[in-house]
Amino acid sequence: MSGFSGMHCGQFKMTVSAMSTGASTLSAVKGRFSRDFGDLGIDTSLLTQLAAIGDDIARIVPEARRRLDLGIALEQRRDPWATQPESKTFVPEPPMTLAEAQAKGKELAARLNALNRTDGASAEEMHKVAQELEKYLADPEVMAAFFTSLDPPHRLTMLPSLLYATGSKTAAQDLEIFSKALGVALSAQNLATPGMDKVKTLLTDPGDPRNKADAWNKLALLQYGKFPTDVVKAVAGATLNDFAKNPDQDFRGGFATSRGYGGAVSEDNVALALNLLGKDPVAARDTLWGMNPGDYRKTFDALLGYSRMNDDVGDALGRAVEAGSGVHDEQPGKHSPGASQFAFEFMLAAGAKGPEVNWSLKDSLSKLGVSYKHELATGARFDDALGRGSSRQEPPNFSKVPGLTPSFYLSQQDTYNFLKTFVDHDQATQDFDVEMGAFRRELLTEAARADADAIARTGKDPGYFQLASRVMGNLAGLEYAATAKVRGDMDESDKKFRGLMKDLLTVGVIDRIPGGRGAVLVGWEALKFATGKGLDSWVEGDQDATRVAKLNNGRDAATVIQRYELAYILLEAGYPTEHPFPPELMKDGKPIPIEELMKDKNAADKLVQISDWMDKNDVDGDGSTFDKKVDIASATGSSREAEAEAKTKYEKKK
Repeated sequence: MSGFSGMHCGQFKMTVSAMSTGASTLSAVKGRFSRDFGDLGIDTSLLTQLAAIGDDIARIVPEARRRLDLGIALEQRRDPWATQPESKTFVPEPPMTLAEAQAKGKELAARLNALNRTDGASAEEMHKVAQELEKYLADPEVMAAFFTSLDPPHRLTMLPSLLYATGSKTAAQDLEIFSKALGVALSAQNLATPGMDKVKTLLTDPGDPRNKADAWNKLALLQYGKFPTDVVKAVAGATLNDFAKNPDQDFRGGFATSRGYGGAVSEDNVALALNLLGKDPVAARDTLWGMNPGDYRKTFDALLGYSRMNDDVGDALGRAVEAGSGVHDEQPGKHSPGASQFAFEFMLAAGAKGPEVNWSLKDSLSKLGVSYKHELATGARFDDALGRGSSRQEPPNFSKVPGLTPSFYLSQQDTYNFLKTFVDHDQATQDFDVEMGAFRRELLTEAARADADAIARTGKDPGYFQLASRVMGNLAGLEYAATAKVRGDMDESDKKFRGLMKDLLTVGVIDRIPGGRGAVLVGWEALKFATGKGLDSWVEGDQDATRVAKLNNGRDAATVIQRYELAYILLEAGYPTEHPFPPELMKDGKPIPIEELMKDKNAADKLVQISDWMDKNDVDGDGSTFDKKVDIASATGSSREAEAEAKTKYEKKK
């Protein structure tokens, strides 16, 4: 029979464990109870049957363990992070027998062992071995038999140099296969093939720290596979601990050999070690913490300094930081204590360097900011705890904002300093801005619902919506100030934004903004523009023709678009109004979404109609009516307090 069998590896692991325990228990039943049953005159035939069942299960367990390892290997090939053990994995049926798998691995090892020259013929044979090995990457027993049969054993740890020495044209491709194969063998949990413990010891032995070439070979060999955390910590830690003791060494262990890999493998051991940590969040936190126990900041300062003029190190440091901070495996606003501590310390360390951090690191800093958007928004707050310092503890009597769940609390200046690290990088900034635009909507929606619910329950409006608008406006203001400081004159940027706003309302160009999230990007850009330059308020009573003309100048367009976005969020949240929304401005029974409106060539006319409707909902003497709520949220959201604070206090001339 052939085909596939599916499994959830995490669940099947528990099944295999239960089978093993149950088999041992049942097999022991007869010996444990036969005498007692006999003394009591009880028939022992049932005990014999139970023991036989146990023996039958015990015979199945090795095959079940093999299938589990096959499943884990396949799962790791599909997901390098291996963070979804519940995903169903399909194992081909029937798998090779254990004997067949071991024979194949030994055969391939024998071909590699037979090579005793560093020439083109050897390069070609190594490539063929790698290609053949790749066919069995899903079988840990083949991999284990291959690596345990290499002779002499150090042939394994010299593979990267050996590939280079042969002049191989496929060195990078072959190294990737060998690395992934080694990861499969070391990650297997139920190997029948003996000897992988010795392979592991060979790899994790730190050796002589002065021999940078040996360290480079081990690190290069581990660059592509998925390895157990203890292996990653040992191999990466050997180099990084050496760096912590004396960073003023030449860590270019692959100064010559890396050239054979066409830039795919760095010559720098520190870069390779950090890149290895980028695949394992736990290893990243533990290893970088262990470099200077109890002092992340000292470690980060040293690595930021070392990476300053080394793009390979900067890029790899970024990946290690993403891993350690939980950027890929944790949710914003729900970070674990370990990840948030790591991120807190790195954001402060990077912020102290400002825009001088390595260029290759900036995209990772933007991703870090996105992952910790709750913390950045909180750090930008000027409405509460003005004199606070950065801390992992909440300031006393700090007011809550619905939907905002930070794990630490940055000062306003440290928030500003961190933003300066990446706002000179166009793509990193745009990625950040898109996410902040979306987050602003999420936070405003949460706050609007809280206000609407409170009004329904108590008749009173707690004003969370206005507070959330102010919070995000403060963050936009700090980003604008950081950008102005790092990039210099913002006039050209502001000019482009005014042109964009004008085009949005006259020719509908929102679809030209890449990424499919143009509306949230424009919304955030408008907020930055407002907090940086200040926007004219909407003047009630202007004649229609004048008002449309003003919209077309781009400056007032940003104000009106923001006001409609705020109104739309309130309406979606069920906030009460005095008059119903105009039916001609609705789609599918709801107000026209801002994305649809920004595609419309007649957007300016429709915005005037919408503004007129909002004016009808402003009843004098009624307190926070719908229109007043939008006005206040717009005004606080575009306040220049954050930008002014940064300009006058954080960048004082000495």
